[in-house]
Amino acid sequence: MNRLSRAIQAFFDAWRAPAQDIGALPAQVSPPSPGEFRRQGAAQALLLLQRGGRLIDFLHEELDSYSDQQIGAAVREIHRNCRKVIEEHFPMSPILEGQEGTEIVPPSDLSAAAVRWAGLTAGPPPSRGVLQHHGWRLNEVRIPDLSETADPMIIAPAQVEAPESGA
Repeated sequence: MNRLSRAIQAFFDAWRAPAQDIGALPAQVSPPSPGEFRRQGAAQALLLLQRGGRLIDFLHEELDSYSDQQIGAAVREIHRNCRKVIEEHFPMSPILEGQEGTEIVPPSDLSAAAVRWAGLTAGPPPSRGVLQHHGWRLNEVRIPDLSETADPMIIAPAQVEAPESGA
């Protein structure tokens, strides 16, 4: 009972005591500049593709010594895993619906950045054309926040295996 009464006494002492000056609040951390924000986002996208699909390792691998069968097996796995990353973190949809190679009439309300007219050098765009590629538009970007201690430029940390004994 003695410890309980001391705890209750300490609580009421702290409650009745004047608030102590805790000093100045910590300085606000300024947000990254737009350019830095884009660089960090691009690095984080590479991090996700490396972590989920080992894409960076694959692209840095020299393939000449492997058979087509070995490369095909590796590519299927990398493709499957990177596709999962894209679907989870960068959901997207086609800009234009339609079968490639067929004539289409693009909606008039599309921005100039959404359609690139092949073969057009000057003047206003025509009202119709043959769809060569439907394009992609991001619906959302779901990149997780980095911890404050994370280095945004590290795509994949080096891995070092420790010796089994305490050597």
